[in-house]
This record gives sequence, C-alpha cells and structure tokens, in this order.
Amino acid sequence: VLILAIGLAALAFLYTNGTQIRTDSAVRQKAVQVAAERLELLKGITTHENLLTAISAANQNSVVNYSGDDNVKFTATLEANPQTLAYAGGELKGDELIYPVTVTVVWSGVNDPQGNKITLVTYMTVNS
Repeated sequence: VLILAIGLAALAFLYTNGTQIRTDSAVRQKAVQVAAERLELLKGITTHENLLTAISAANQNSVVNYSGDDNVKFTATLEANPQTLAYAGGELKGDELIYPVTVTVVWSGVNDPQGNKITLVTYMTVNS
C-alpha cells in the first residue's frame, strides 16, 4: 500500500508539473505570434524614414490582449538600429541599407519560471 501511495503522489506531481509547463508554453507561443505580427507591420517599407515612422506608430499601440486569455497582457516594442553593419575587414557596399530590427515582447499575468520576455531579431533592407 505504501508503494502505491508513493506512486500516486509522484504521478500527481508529474501531472500538475506538466500542466504548468503546457500553460507556460502556450503563453510563450502567443508572445512569438505577437512579435511576428509586429514584424508584419513593417512589410513593404522601402525607405529609412518610412521604417522609423512605422516603428513609432506600432509602438504607440504596443499593448495586445487576446480574447479568452486569463488576464495575460502582451506589450510589444519594435526597435530599428540604423547602425551600419561591419565585418572584420571593414564595411561592405550595401551594408548601409540593411537595418537590424528587434521586437521585444513582455507579458504579465502569468508567472513563467523562464522569464516573461522574449526578443526576436531580423534584418530589413531599405533604400537610402
């Protein structure tokens, strides 16, 4: 009987731990979706000025709520770094047209042991 009780206690612990991991995974998946949606807002932009304007506009409305979620609030922030990319031998022709774009999503309402922040980085090419 003692072995059965220990086995059932271990099974209950594994079940509750698995449920929490599944919940944390679902929130992280939504955070990545929010980041991808923010990056989609920049599609089709061809100039540096338009890129900065679009990022500024996207950051004005940075809070995202999904209906049906239990008080989980996502805040997405876009940032473009207009620095010229370089390599060890110097700058390559055309590097001044490539911009690293970062989107950071922070969420609240859920305690995630791995942290409540995710950052995605991509590159965009724009005309001068």
